[in-house]
Amino acid sequence: MFIYTRKEEICMISFFNEILKSLPPELPDIINIINYSSSKISIIRLENGFSTPNAYDIYKFILPLNSLEYPPEYIDKNKYYLEKRKIFPINPGQTHFSQTDKGLIIKTPLSLVIFIEKRFMQNTAKTVFGKNNVFFENKNSDLNVNLNNLINLFIEETINKQPGYQFILENINLQITINILRTIDCNCNHNLKMKTYCEKKTIKRVINYLKNNYNQDFSLEDIADFASYSPFHFIRIFKAETGKTPFDYLLDIKIDESKKLLKNSGKPITDICFDSGFNNRSHFSAVFKRKTGYSPSQYRIISKS
Repeated sequence: MFIYTRKEEICMISFFNEILKSLPPELPDIINIINYSSSKISIIRLENGFSTPNAYDIYKFILPLNSLEYPPEYIDKNKYYLEKRKIFPINPGQTHFSQTDKGLIIKTPLSLVIFIEKRFMQNTAKTVFGKNNVFFENKNSDLNVNLNNLINLFIEETINKQPGYQFILENINLQITINILRTIDCNCNHNLKMKTYCEKKTIKRVINYLKNNYNQDFSLEDIADFASYSPFHFIRIFKAETGKTPFDYLLDIKIDESKKLLKNSGKPITDICFDSGFNNRSHFSAVFKRKTGYSPSQYRIISKS
């Protein structure tokens, strides 16, 4: 069963209509597809694969949704195995099909297939990376939280069609495409991948420094200088990698250390305060209770019971 929007909104499903033209003509009568579409992106929910070789002048991304074994996918005569909750790209013009010994259609695990208009993908890549001849590596990539949320929001908007949904879909089109260009290996983002890798190594080095020197005095400028970044840039990439500011991360290290001392030693709480890198007992007690829900003395009793 094909699910279409209202006739007066036919412009919003024009891209899906272009996809239909690329399918074998007999397929619409024998396959059930649930379609969510805008003018540039179409997301299809299906449980079927095609055993006949096919190629689209469109960027295609397959996302298996459950752990049932997905049949091997053949792309340009190479064999690939798709994985649950991992996204697999297929480029325009690449001949592909699902392996089967039975007829035209093969039953596959529930999947989403994302189609992105070729020109839209290339124009976006030109704007973001300065090159438009985008070619993705045929391999499984992790589905990140942002892309997962964007896909769900895209589907929600196409179903509910609240006032202004066309504008929202145009924005989501761009966000989905940029997210894919950033995170799935392709010939455009290699420099970005290398930069991200270097930043991850730097943040890991900083975290080790914090763990080894939590009870020493140093400033944000000292840590940023250690990382060879400006303080502003350092805070941004540190939070992007850890989900916390450097200050909050350091506080958590200090609190974790104080919890170990409270549990495993008989030291006075004042000594534990200073050994954990705090300079003031009242401040230590306030931070400890905010982080754990207990005062240091309460935690000591609970942890030993």
